[in-house]
Amino acid sequence: MAKDIYHNLVRQALENEGWTITDDPYYFPIGFRRRKVSSDLGAEKY
Repeated sequence: MAKDIYHNLVRQALENEGWTITDDPYYFPIGFRRRKVSSDLGAEKY
């Protein structure tokens, strides 16, 4: 998966605000056949 020009900027901004990047990219199963879908980032704020 190619990352767009904003990916690193958004990641850095989230980290600066106290978020922890948990997955890059974030994959999750969806539907009956459990196809994988992805999002740019998975993040948590503690």
